[in-house]
Amino acid sequence: MSVVNIAVVTPVYKVCNHVLGVLKGIGTEVAKICAVADYCPDHPGNFVLANSADLRVVMLRH
Repeated sequence: MSVVNIAVVTPVYKVCNHVLGVLKGIGTEVAKICAVADYCPDHPGNFVLANSADLRVVMLRH
């Protein structure tokens, strides 16, 4: 039996109102969550890092 690692990649642009709910909805079968932050005026990348306790979340800044 082979091991499968699943990752989710999601943009985080102007999503501060609902991004934490989306991240919490990602199931345990996912090993890594890559959140991609562009230069959004709302700074959702900082928001996610400050408010998400999910250790699977990795912030990628573009």
